[in-house]
Amino acid sequence: MKTIFLVGYMGCGKSSLGRALAEQLGCEFIDLDNYIEQQAQQTIPSLFETRGEEAFRLLERSCLAEMAGRQNVVVATGGGAACYSDNMSLMNREGITIYLQVEADELTRRLSVPKHQAKRPLIKDLSREALHEKISSMLSLREPYYLQAQLIVPCDNAPKEESLQKILHSLQKK
Repeated sequence: MKTIFLVGYMGCGKSSLGRALAEQLGCEFIDLDNYIEQQAQQTIPSLFETRGEEAFRLLERSCLAEMAGRQNVVVATGGGAACYSDNMSLMNREGITIYLQVEADELTRRLSVPKHQAKRPLIKDLSREALHEKISSMLSLREPYYLQAQLIVPCDNAPKEESLQKILHSLQKK
């Protein structure tokens, strides 16, 4: 089976649904951000702080290209991965892309929890209102890339199991 790439904004469920999907399909699961941290021997927030976003995106692109050559793997990409370089074209060409679509209000609810903000440098220390504004703004910029995915699965307010079933159903129809 081709690599399955999950794309979408941070907090949409790429990692949790990716693990469940990989288990259901009998595939390996790779969280691209964790993989990048292993390769760089540095956390994502530390990479942003010490090397900057551009260096992070170059490393992300390199790791993404490596994932594209694999089989039987589900990859949870970072929230911005689809929006840089020709990453979306690469993922569409080499694998199956699935956009986990979640609206800004739901993303704000999910990401307003302090433990989620602490590990995400782009939203760290934002008030709930500022967070919603940031998410809405970034989502409007990123969604045109996400919508290039081969499959679009709405995941608003659905329990994980229900979202997983929607993904599996979409894959069967493909």
